Amino acid sequence: MRTLTEETLAVVLKPLPPALPPGAEVALEATVQGKPERVWAEVAGRILALTPVGEGVYRTLAVVEGQGTLEIKVVAEGQGERSETTALLTLRPGPLATLQASPALLDPGEEVRLEARLLRRANRVEVRLGPMVLPLERVDDFTYRGTFLAPKTPGAYELELYLDGVRTHSARIRVRD
Repeated sequence: MRTLTEETLAVVLKPLPPALPPGAEVALEATVQGKPERVWAEVAGRILALTPVGEGVYRTLAVVEGQGTLEIKVVAEGQGERSETTALLTLRPGPLATLQASPALLDPGEEVRLEARLLRRANRVEVRLGPMVLPLERVDDFTYRGTFLAPKTPGAYELELYLDGVRTHSARIRVRD
């Protein structure tokens, strides 16, 4: 039998999303009890160091690849002790970002608010409508926002979201007569 104390090394991984598409980044955040000398994750054969971000909290971002179920292991070592935990993450095809335009039904010239939610970091995030290119402003590593005025001509329009020059997602708006 082993007695657990405040100094005993223990690691708990924050819950992962239910599923992600290949190429997405997942935040691995672990709470570690005790005094670890090293904390790391093993993801698809790669070793990734987790860095301290608060008292007993360690974090890193990992790019996930493949299909099916991915096992993620987080390990803490220190003072001759080792503690580990594992979690499973489902990988399935899907967009690496989503674009939301609101309102979706507008009057000609009305302001459209755009929000892009990313599943991986990008250097350049923009929305295209025909020849118009609108760079979105960074809110945080995974959220970008912007606004523009709806076209004056009534009809349906497709707004295309590009991450680093690659079309990733789209949203539709309709301008009333």
